Amino acid sequence: MPIKSYGIHNLHFQYEVLEILYQLIRHIDFYDESSISVNALKNAWELEKDVDPKDMLFVALTLELNGLLWSGDNKGVAPAWI
Repeated sequence: MPIKSYGIHNLHFQYEVLEILYQLIRHIDFYDESSISVNALKNAWELEKDVDPKDMLFVALTLELNGLLWSGDNKGVAPAWI
């Protein structure tokens, strides 16, 4: 839904919002699922099968990239890094 324009101040606000959005999006990397190794997928499945299988691809990509993933799936325990 487009933002209605109410003068120069609103145009400045729209520019600021678009600039913030651009700065955020330019730091996002997209990965194809097929780029994740079978080993990372297997390890992720072992970690997630009894917790939240829907998160398996996120965990697998994290393992593949040696990254950090914030997870709150610890069933009543404080969130943890994977």
